[in-house]
Amino acid sequence: MTTGSQGIHPGYGFLSENSAFATAVGEAGLTFIGPPSSAILAMGSKSHSKTVMENAGVPTTPGYHGKNQDPDYLKHEAVNNVGFPLLIKGTKLVRLFAFLQAGIHLISSFFQRPWVAVGRE
Repeated sequence: MTTGSQGIHPGYGFLSENSAFATAVGEAGLTFIGPPSSAILAMGSKSHSKTVMENAGVPTTPGYHGKNQDPDYLKHEAVNNVGFPLLIKGTKLVRLFAFLQAGIHLISSFFQRPWVAVGRE
């Protein structure tokens, strides 16, 4: 190194969240001043970070975060494992609510109101 640097602090933006950059810094023989690339990867995925926190014994909001997104399976999880009240986040909202019998009319009519701001596809 022509600068004599021994480490790199990535700042608080794009590079601080880039696990490949953290790995490359280490491979270049420098110290990455920040979390290891494995931690950056874990923080980059909400579902993975929740699994990491659950495995560490950190209390989390109960819910299903698995890869199986089949509506019938999601209904089963909601009714038998998660429980109510139920918060659903994401684009699968309408498809899942179509399978839930309790409250379907109230929920669907609520989202049709002009003063409710939701993203619609």
